[in-house]
Amino acid sequence: MNLSNILCWNVWGLNSKVPQDSVRTLIFSSRVDIVCFQETKMARISRGVILAMFGSNFSYSVELPSNGTSGGIFIIWNHNLGLATVVRTDNHCISVQFCLANGQAWWFTGMCGPQGGDDNKLMFLQELRDVPAACQGPWFVMENYKGFVA
Repeated sequence: MNLSNILCWNVWGLNSKVPQDSVRTLIFSSRVDIVCFQETKMARISRGVILAMFGSNFSYSVELPSNGTSGGIFIIWNHNLGLATVVRTDNHCISVQFCLANGQAWWFTGMCGPQGGDDNKLMFLQELRDVPAACQGPWFVMENYKGFVA
């Protein structure tokens, strides 16, 4: 597994053909193994859309649905990486544990921070504290958070 083969993209919505076509073009022109989309703005990504964007090599995925037209995380990976050994879904992130051929387990987390409201920001910051305790070992984090002013 080469960490340079990971694509993380704040897509700002995948619910129309134009961004889906852009994704397909990028996926087929690159050699990524793991893709993490943030801000999908979709409650669910259908199997048909997944196949159209990624083809049949990307067999495994997890998603955190959007809340209305905000948020949404989607992580998909090439079937050559195999099944994830553990998946953890929180309010603002998805964590997936992979196991390399040598037996070394490592975590990948995709995060998408909330919009507005101090209570939501505090909940997100608490989640940032909780996730590392649950994801022991090597950990790779991709985060998209805007709108936080300390």
